[in-house]
Amino acid sequence: MSKDFHLMVVAGMMIGWSLAWLAPVEAAGLGVFQGLARQVGLSGDAADRISAAKSEFDEHRDFTTLTGSLQAISERYRAQVVIQIQVLDAIVDIGKAYRGSLPPKGKGLVRLSTQIARDLATQADANGLGNVETSCQVANLLELLAYQYRNSEREQAADLYRHVGEIGRRLASNPRVPAAARSGLATYLVAEAKGYLLLGDSDKTVQIVSEALSWGLVEFDKIEDDDLFQRAPCFAKISEAIENSRQNYRERIESGIRSAIAGFARYDFDFSLPDVADRRLTRSNFADAELLVIDVWGSWCAPCRASIPHLNDLAETYRDRGLCIVGIAIEQGDTLEEKKAALKNFLDQNEVNYSCLIGDETVTQRIPNFRTYPTLLFVDRAGQVRFSTSGYVDETQLAVIADALLPADKTSTHTGAPLSSRSGN
Repeated sequence: MSKDFHLMVVAGMMIGWSLAWLAPVEAAGLGVFQGLARQVGLSGDAADRISAAKSEFDEHRDFTTLTGSLQAISERYRAQVVIQIQVLDAIVDIGKAYRGSLPPKGKGLVRLSTQIARDLATQADANGLGNVETSCQVANLLELLAYQYRNSEREQAADLYRHVGEIGRRLASNPRVPAAARSGLATYLVAEAKGYLLLGDSDKTVQIVSEALSWGLVEFDKIEDDDLFQRAPCFAKISEAIENSRQNYRERIESGIRSAIAGFARYDFDFSLPDVADRRLTRSNFADAELLVIDVWGSWCAPCRASIPHLNDLAETYRDRGLCIVGIAIEQGDTLEEKKAALKNFLDQNEVNYSCLIGDETVTQRIPNFRTYPTLLFVDRAGQVRFSTSGYVDETQLAVIADALLPADKTSTHTGAPLSSRSGN
């Protein structure tokens, strides 16, 4: 996947509750937040002022003026959470342009973002005690900022990471949040652990990682693939704790998955679709595969994007056992060419180690009880779908499904541990 500050739910089946509202989000400009602000009638003026400040900065690259403008907006609308989110989003956007290495004159933006984080910590709609979705937006933005600053402004990054953990803890006690969401909230504790790691407190780091695992964290790559943890003196202790949790998790879900596969109503599935180079592929092109995994997804879909690193690992790990993956992208656009362009743009910027084709609504119409994206179809050599999942599926679940469906004489010892190295956030 792209390493550009990407932060990074089987729905109902294995984790038990869809965590779509906890899915990692990407700061993608001000449009979403401006639209939200205008809907509630709060900040049309503020949104315009932020846009004007960014436009002036784009022209003159004057950090002092930009920081002063954003600080004035933040102070004027201190009690309005949506506007504080807009300001944070603008700071994230600037940091992305500089890849987190702001020049000395840009350090004022770092101080401003930490001040906003402290102010938001006192407001229920942003600190986890009140509005759940808004609190998650704030936590995700703070984590993006901490990731940007952690190599150059360690203390400020540590402060932001710990604010993320505090939001996660408050969300865990929020009566609006189902108890089953605790495993998803554990990723916020991982951010808190990074904060203590930046401050050199290895004991506290191990303690909080262990707490995250006890909350049911199953996104082990959030830790294993992060070079901040990899360089830590306590990484051996953390890895041991993760491996124990992974084995326990696999044992916990394996019988349920195998039972679900045994009771699955099989059906035939075929396709004939083009890729971005106009080459048309059908299922017969993958006839040698013992198990063909079809990922029905879209580049616009956050859980779909979050799934791709796991699918890359699955393809690499099980290739010698006859597993093959093909993606069928249901892209947005009025014409086939627009859809191809959207997919090509994504593939050009992200690592995907399997073929991707362009699909349409007829694909989902041929999937019984199709619910959401991504949907994975596990197809055997005879062309029958032996199992399917809806929503985000983690690496351990994928490993268990693959081992259950591949021929028994090719048993793998794979536990779901990732093979590729990706930067964490």
